Amino acid sequence: MILATSNLHKRDEFQRLMPSVSWETLGEWERAQGTTASSPVEETGHTFADNAIIKARAAWELTRRVCLADDSGLCVDALDGAPGIYSARYVEGSDQDRYRALLKEMQGIESTSRTAAFHCVLAIYGLDPINERLIKERLPLANLEWHEGCLLAYGECRGYIRETPSGEEGFGYDPIFNLPDGRSFASISGEEKDKFSHRGIALQALSVLSEIFT
Repeated sequence: MILATSNLHKRDEFQRLMPSVSWETLGEWERAQGTTASSPVEETGHTFADNAIIKARAAWELTRRVCLADDSGLCVDALDGAPGIYSARYVEGSDQDRYRALLKEMQGIESTSRTAAFHCVLAIYGLDPINERLIKERLPLANLEWHEGCLLAYGECRGYIRETPSGEEGFGYDPIFNLPDGRSFASISGEEKDKFSHRGIALQALSVLSEIFT
C-alpha cells in the first residue's frame, strides 16, 4: 500500500503495527518510477480528516494504487487546540524549532493547565469495489467510518506538555509530550510508543480489516 508521505519514521511505525501489509512511501514509489518528487499537496482542510482525505486522493491520482494518508497533530488545551492541523508547519525550520517555539508560547502556564492530546486520522482511498463493499458491510466499527469515498480511522492520545524536552527517540513533538505516567514519547521505544500513540490507536482500529489490504 502506498503511504502518502516521505517520512520514513511514519513508514516504520506503520510497518511495526501492520506487518502483514507491504508499505511503500510515496517518495519511494516516485524514486522507483524514476520521476521527480511531486510538490507537497496543499492542505486546505479545516480538520485532520479533511486533510487526510485530500492527501489520500492526491496520492491515488498520482499512483493509481490504494493509498493511505495520515494527518495528525498536537492539540494543546491552553492554546485553544493549537497548533492542531498546523502542527507540521507551526514555525519554519526543524522539529526542534517547532517544539521549542511551543514551549516558549507556554511559558508561565501551570502544570495543571498543560494538558494536550495528539490526534490522528488515517484515510484510505482507491479500494476496489469488492473490498469497499466488504468494509461497508462490517461498519460501524470502533474508531472507523466511511466518508467521501475513504475509509477513515481515528486515534487520540492524551497527556501533557513538559516544560523541557526529554528523550532521544521519536520525532516531531515527542520530546515535549508526556504520557500520564510521566514518560515522554521520546524516552520510550517505538514498540512501546505504539501501544499508546494516536497513530498506534488508529492503526489498531484499522488492523481489524487488515486481511482486506493484504
